[in-house]
Amino acid sequence: MSTQEELIQLKENIGMSWKKLSEYYGIPYRTVQDWYMGKRRMPEYLLRLMVYKYEMEKLVRADENGFTPTESKELKRRIDDITAGHARRHRLIGE
Repeated sequence: MSTQEELIQLKENIGMSWKKLSEYYGIPYRTVQDWYMGKRRMPEYLLRLMVYKYEMEKLVRADENGFTPTESKELKRRIDDITAGHARRHRLIGE
């Protein structure tokens, strides 16, 4: 599957418009449009980080996730670090 197809799938899973998706990730709307339309190629690492952010926030929001409040705070902190550009501080889950 191409990164373009994976981006479309991510958008459908999240259930946001392209505009809302660009705001959620802090990416210029025109850039997201260009990726979607195939005018520009999206970096694979960025797609992985976008999926990671979405999945981690979904876990933090879920009531039945089984995390303690301390674990939920740590996940939230890691997500905030990643979105602030400090992804190298953390290893991905499962590595």
